[in-house]
Amino acid sequence: MIITLALVGCYLAFTVPVDVFPSTNFPRILIGVDNGVMPIDQMMVTITRPLEEAVNSVPGLLNVRSITSRGSAEIDLFFDWNVDMFQTLQYVNAALSRAQSELPATAKIRADRLTFASFPIMGYSFTADNLDQTKLWEMATYEIKPRLNRLDGVSTVVIQGGQEPEFHIIPDPAKLLVAGVTVTDILESVRRTNLIDSPGLLEENHQLILGLISGQVHSPEEIESAFRDARTRGNEGLMIKDPNSVYSPGRRGLAWLKLKKAYATLDCVVVGAEYGHGKRKNVLSDYTFAVRDDETGELKTIGKAYSGLTDVEIAQLTNHFLSRVIRQHGRYHEVAPDTVLEIAFDRLQQSTRHSSGMAMRFPRILRIRTDKTPEQIDTIGSARRLLKNSSASAP
Repeated sequence: MIITLALVGCYLAFTVPVDVFPSTNFPRILIGVDNGVMPIDQMMVTITRPLEEAVNSVPGLLNVRSITSRGSAEIDLFFDWNVDMFQTLQYVNAALSRAQSELPATAKIRADRLTFASFPIMGYSFTADNLDQTKLWEMATYEIKPRLNRLDGVSTVVIQGGQEPEFHIIPDPAKLLVAGVTVTDILESVRRTNLIDSPGLLEENHQLILGLISGQVHSPEEIESAFRDARTRGNEGLMIKDPNSVYSPGRRGLAWLKLKKAYATLDCVVVGAEYGHGKRKNVLSDYTFAVRDDETGELKTIGKAYSGLTDVEIAQLTNHFLSRVIRQHGRYHEVAPDTVLEIAFDRLQQSTRHSSGMAMRFPRILRIRTDKTPEQIDTIGSARRLLKNSSASAP
């Protein structure tokens, strides 16, 4: 008998499955919330309490406990041992989805069952004397986290703390109105750009290499640097594209956006005004302007612009120009040269259309120079120097 029991014991010792962490469905679900650096009192009112109320309707719930700290919250849900935890997790996620619309848009919520897989946790802290919180967050997110995720046995890597990089965008309401762009359009454009995408695989040395196209920018200085490089190549600016978009003629909506700024400005005097179109058909909104000839002192036209001024300014200039008409040719009014405008433009180019022999590309009015007289406007010489510099940078 003893020998039989010993043999059975040896057999079972090598055949019975052994698990350090056996599969157990604990009747507990953990909800984690991350919302940046929101103060504790606001977290409690706007996030923790609404979530507690949302999950109260889940069947089998016995107890709710929560811990709220700055920018984060942890809600523990305790259920009856007899409930199906897989189905209960679905109920909890459904309750969280219903409550999501009432929470701040920046709140990130995740619900997980508590299992033995939750216990083996290792934590690392990163500090640096010469790096700010943003650089530490980028290092942890883009360098350390991917390496840890590739290790065997690692299930999830969570980054806590640090500060995500942010950009402060201040829209100009007047320019938004002129361009027909809303704040939502700007946010959507920023969201759909600043990406890293892959154009495909490249073959080199009998290996396939994954190619990446980076459109990420991390600072205004990097944007400015890319813009200067584009200008040096003779481009007008930068084209921001959605990597998933395709070329189509005409307007391409928010998938393709131009990023430009004025090449230079010239102070010019208005010599002609004509009625606009659409809602501006009854006001003089299109202005022809000129610079002064250095040698003869005559005024030579160099461009025409109709954007940049407010409706109030256009109405005031209309009354002024109508009282200063020299002669009229249909819609066009030749006016006395007594109003100075500061004109911005993207490039100067040679042209036979204007008497100066030059024309501005994409001119727009920056402001009315009430502080300057017609005798103080820019000259053909200064415009030609800009034309020379502009031509030198062209391909």
